[in-house]
Amino acid sequence: DWKRTVLMVTHDPRIAAYADRIIFLKDGKVVDDTLLNGSNGENAKRLKEKVESL
Repeated sequence: DWKRTVLMVTHDPRIAAYADRIIFLKDGKVVDDTLLNGSNGENAKRLKEKVESL
């Protein structure tokens, strides 16, 4: 384990799918905080659905 934290900003769910945790912001406020634990393909699909629902 590298024991490092990386903060990345993206609008692409395929890239975000590589993260362990996603924090969604809207108008500068946190609207959702999601932990991911599936495969990148599953995560990308789940993130796309979540973004469409927000």
